[in-house]
Amino acid sequence: MAKKMLTVQQAAERLEISDRGVVHLIKAGKLPAEREPDGRRWLIGAKELTDCIRERSKAAKEREKKRMAAEKAKAKKNAPVRKLPSKPAAKPARKRGLK
Repeated sequence: MAKKMLTVQQAAERLEISDRGVVHLIKAGKLPAEREPDGRRWLIGAKELTDCIRERSKAAKEREKKRMAAEKAKAKKNAPVRKLPSKPAAKPARKRGLK
């Protein structure tokens, strides 16, 4: 059974990026693809595209976790320090018997 192949345009639609973005992923080795026999167009396997989508999603979630942790640390660092109410100064003791 022949495996389902997609064009760069179809892959771009599924990844929700531009055609150039897909070609960049291919040339960077992040998306396996092969040329058509005439050498004019790239063809991407449907399974490889699905794997790429999963990997990009996983990476995006990790980036979001790191960003949230950094924001939380920054907020904690910049949080105003609450001072405890100070005790009123003690009055000096009165000496009894002397006026």
